[in-house]
Amino acid sequence: MTVSETISALSLVVSAVALVYAAKAVNASRRAIQLQIFDGIFKDIKRLDAEYIAEFKGKGTKPNARWCHDFFNTLEYMAFLLNHNMILRNELHDFYRDAAIHWHKTFADNTSKKDLDNPDFFPEFKKLYRRLKNDGAV
Repeated sequence: MTVSETISALSLVVSAVALVYAAKAVNASRRAIQLQIFDGIFKDIKRLDAEYIAEFKGKGTKPNARWCHDFFNTLEYMAFLLNHNMILRNELHDFYRDAAIHWHKTFADNTSKKDLDNPDFFPEFKKLYRRLKNDGAV
């Protein structure tokens, strides 16, 4: 093997290692972004849930339209991202499963039966809830 062939072979090996490293870095970056997105959504939901407990639950009053709009739309957004594999659904399953079931109770308590039965009313959250409740798998 000549010197130029040896250098070419080493270059190929170094390039392959660099490519694997770059792929791992891109994957790690993607996962970090997904966690940041989920963290932001989860903080919004926690804030809205705390607001619900402090202002409405146990006081015999229904939440106002602003709260319902914010809470339900945030849940729908999170469910959409999870249902369409845009954030780490499987890795976070154990973390959010019980919380999502709790949020569905709040959702059901503050939504009419007609809306709960309407398949077009927050369909992504209903789909996620059914999946979590029925088989526990996401």
